Amino acid sequence: MQCAVEVTIVTRLNCLFRKALLMLCAVLVPLASARAQERDVPGKPIGKISVLGSLILLELDEGALGQQNLFDLGQHTLRFTPGSAGYRIENLALRWDGEFGQQLSGHQVTLHNFSFPFSGKTWNSFSVGVTGSIRFTPENGAPADGAASGFGPRDDGGVSIGRFDPLTEGAATLVNTVPAICVFFKPRMSGNRYVKELQDRVVVTWDASEPWGNIQDFTWTKTINRFQAVLHKDGTIEMSYQQLAAKDAIIGIYPLISGGAEQPLATLTGQKNSSVAAHLDIQNLKLSVVDGLFLKVTFETVGPVLSEGDSGISGIAYRVYFGSHNPAYHTA
Repeated sequence: MQCAVEVTIVTRLNCLFRKALLMLCAVLVPLASARAQERDVPGKPIGKISVLGSLILLELDEGALGQQNLFDLGQHTLRFTPGSAGYRIENLALRWDGEFGQQLSGHQVTLHNFSFPFSGKTWNSFSVGVTGSIRFTPENGAPADGAASGFGPRDDGGVSIGRFDPLTEGAATLVNTVPAICVFFKPRMSGNRYVKELQDRVVVTWDASEPWGNIQDFTWTKTINRFQAVLHKDGTIEMSYQQLAAKDAIIGIYPLISGGAEQPLATLTGQKNSSVAAHLDIQNLKLSVVDGLFLKVTFETVGPVLSEGDSGISGIAYRVYFGSHNPAYHTA
């Protein structure tokens, strides 16, 4: 009996360069066996060690921990311009509207002058979260398309993630759950929100602080974070950052990709391994692209996967590795 498990790779394909998709290499390993195999991989030097008097100095080689492409959001504007194949993204000098408009007492905003096109629909209302995000909802505030994740029972507007989720992991849980824009989404931020609607755009501004004043908070004093989103009638989105004290947040746009065209890429077939439990013995791995935006990976195992709540499920995960050369892992 085969059982299929679908996993969506979270990274959104760059809208500017996704005309061609290069699948370099994929090797799958159940986490339970990966740890044992990793010990067989020979090590390699990633730096040098020297002694300075009574100090031991460890120096890592450049790029030993990976490459980063960082830039400072402060005094910058990110512009997302819609096109036939997604959005064109620009990093611009700051464009800031100093007239904030009306302060919000709740989180729901209703548009009167135009409808905003996003995620394949036009919207007359949206929800503004104090923690730096916008969620698109019908006027009654119900989640769109029956989506049931991305927000909790207590609806404070915008989106939410698990209370203790790291931001790098929490961003993944927002993908394809509810149409949303994360302008500078950081859980537990507090402060004021303002909205101003014009004939061709609506301006949403946040004046927020990270958690402060308690033993587990980021700081003992209030921090200043002023950022702004401008939603234009033609679907263009601008995110502007006048002043930021926070060093991390989730930033990006999250349209729904439901019912999009799925294009198969490849099927990798493994050999049956009687020494591995049936729910870990992966027979097929299928790769496909959904609507040109998301890479979907489907695992097919010999037996059914363990159900949620099963005591044996703890510590089990399935991984796919991509690289420009063959990794040192082997099919389990």
